[in-house]
Amino acid sequence: MAASNLSALDEGFEIRSRLLPFTLEESRDYIEYHLQRAGGSAAQVFTPRAINLVIYHSGGIPRTLNQACYEALWVGRSQFKEKVDLESAGMALVNLGLVKEEPPSFS
Repeated sequence: MAASNLSALDEGFEIRSRLLPFTLEESRDYIEYHLQRAGGSAAQVFTPRAINLVIYHSGGIPRTLNQACYEALWVGRSQFKEKVDLESAGMALVNLGLVKEEPPSFS
């Protein structure tokens, strides 16, 4: 093919798409998938209330879920906790600026 026939490709492509945030169940599955790839599971690493808090404040956005989970794991580990609990998850969310102050505990 002659180079003149490919000149349109030199202009480049622009594709825009908008992905919707994950639902609650999709967020759980997303976290579970990544923890399984690392050799664990959500139940081994997070308490149910902690994972609910992280999912709620992430807004279902994968990048934010990753950041919140990573920070929660870091905070929990620094506190020598076996599992990330509500307190550790709350501190992680504060550290990331996802909440302004430590959220109240959910019963």
